[in-house]
Amino acid sequence: MRKRRTIIGTLVGTVAASLIATAAPASAAPAPAWDHLAFPNGYNKSDETLRDVAATGPTDAWAIGERRLNKPPNISTCGDLSRWNGQAWTDGPMPSYECNGKLIAISAESATSVWTLDSKNAYQWTGQSWTTIPLPVSATGTPFWANDISVVGGTTWIVGRLSNGDKVTTEIYKWQNGSWQRALLPLPAGENTVASVHAVAPDNVWAVGTIDLYSPANKARALVLHWNGTSWNYLPAPGLAPLQTVQLNAVTVAAGQAWVGGALTTYESNNISVKSVNAFLMRRDGSTWTVTPSPEPQPGPASYNGPRVLSLAVHGSEVWAGGSHSVDGRTIGLLIRWDGQAWRPATPTPPFTEYDVKALSSKPGHGLWAVGHGTRVTDPQATGDYVARLTG
Repeated sequence: MRKRRTIIGTLVGTVAASLIATAAPASAAPAPAWDHLAFPNGYNKSDETLRDVAATGPTDAWAIGERRLNKPPNISTCGDLSRWNGQAWTDGPMPSYECNGKLIAISAESATSVWTLDSKNAYQWTGQSWTTIPLPVSATGTPFWANDISVVGGTTWIVGRLSNGDKVTTEIYKWQNGSWQRALLPLPAGENTVASVHAVAPDNVWAVGTIDLYSPANKARALVLHWNGTSWNYLPAPGLAPLQTVQLNAVTVAAGQAWVGGALTTYESNNISVKSVNAFLMRRDGSTWTVTPSPEPQPGPASYNGPRVLSLAVHGSEVWAGGSHSVDGRTIGLLIRWDGQAWRPATPTPPFTEYDVKALSSKPGHGLWAVGHGTRVTDPQATGDYVARLTG
């Protein structure tokens, strides 16, 4: 195993938290604080990227991504994995030392049930070692290209696509009783793409993506699918205004409500030039969809890098949304929370000058975890892919 500089998590705002605890009554809940910040790959490592994070408890978390080998003859992309033991981030243990591309996503149900995947295999951590499970292939032998994974109740779900010649089909599989089982999907007309899956219970699984994402006619719209334990159902979203499209990237569930997030693009009258891109957030309560406006600043005309939601997670009683946008060439993190009435800017803000949020993850009672790229407030040279945790 290669050696790598490990930057141990730094407590953020420890002194402030201590003062609050001293002044407040003993029964007062601790104030929210970013109590952990680490750069597992070190600083300024352009060849190593974090993509996702999952935790099973306060002293056990996993961060995955990719490591690029750019020195001939070794030019390839490999998976990369770091693990938090409560004291420090360390390498591995890797699920595979073959370079099958990046590790795409990770999902953790418990310390003995952690799943991740790359372009060829899914990998199950049993508490002691990784078990390799080849991904499905099409009838002609072409591989399944996975976008996301989620595990609950001993069942693992993966979403992605299969290619048969010129035909690309959206697919969902579940791993149960030792085999992949292909789901029958009631997909609407058009070219469908599923980007994210979130399993709440064996009879409550949500998958989201986009219909006609790459249509030259710019008519992309929301795709939401729900598994009720017996069958998958397509849940049509509200129609859009003229010259608008939606791309969905994320889904979560809180208090019986499903939340989906992504980007809303508005075009000029020629339906070609982009007028603006804004964060898109919508919730489903029973059978009703409600679009909920984001508080993030709206970019000016022709902003291709407007705010967009890339990940959703539940922290306590609140739903959190993460992503990024660009303002005057600077990367600005999108991090907002739904307080039950409206979306609010996250407080406290993460300890960065510039940052983005690639993924959010949470475990009840063990904080909200985030991964992305950022620069420390305290050191403008300390830039890299980070893992941060919010508690309280």
